[in-house]
Amino acid sequence: MGSGGSGYGIGGGGGNPRSDPPSGAADGGFKGGTDTWQSVGDNLGDLKDNYDYRDGYFGDPSSPKKPRIRHIESDDPVSTAHDFYDRATQGGIEEPLSNGKGVKTTMSDGTVITMREVSSSDGSPAVDINISDSSDSGGVKGQKIHFVQGEGE
Repeated sequence: MGSGGSGYGIGGGGGNPRSDPPSGAADGGFKGGTDTWQSVGDNLGDLKDNYDYRDGYFGDPSSPKKPRIRHIESDDPVSTAHDFYDRATQGGIEEPLSNGKGVKTTMSDGTVITMREVSSSDGSPAVDINISDSSDSGGVKGQKIHFVQGEGE
């Protein structure tokens, strides 16, 4: 699969599995051991229960001029980034990035979620939620979340 759109015959809404999942699904099922191809919206309840969520965004904005770039503080940013990524991508199809610097998961709605333990911008772990090809992201907006060391924690 290329880095562009999903191209999997995605359609419909809600939490129903879509037809034509990518071939990776046949290689061991969907991420997290689910038997259905899930959307990012299907996982939103679990994410909201565990992470600060407001107006389609997680965490806090890095600056008022860049609302798409977010920060989530943690005592252990790498573990927190993995936990967030695993919750967000439950029921998706995961594959390594072509450059070997992380993983990406394609969700049934077309959302692509990428995880890098070391981002190129500031070296922090980062999760990028790309909804540009999403048929229904459940209200989640496109964003890049940096997991940073908490101050005074």
